[in-house]
Amino acid sequence: MDAIQSRIGNQDVVQTALRLPLPLREKLKEEARSLGRSLNTHIVMRLSEGVEKSTAQK
Repeated sequence: MDAIQSRIGNQDVVQTALRLPLPLREKLKEEARSLGRSLNTHIVMRLSEGVEKSTAQK
């Protein structure tokens, strides 16, 4: 996946509010930390991987 750029100067990135169950958020935070990523970057990468897999299966 391409690097995720900051929203400054990039109109292709939008801010979205997301509600997560606390245990899921904590698990994602720990995964992100262990991989040296921010929580945001980790969530975007995991979602992108899922979308790519879903698209490839069709």
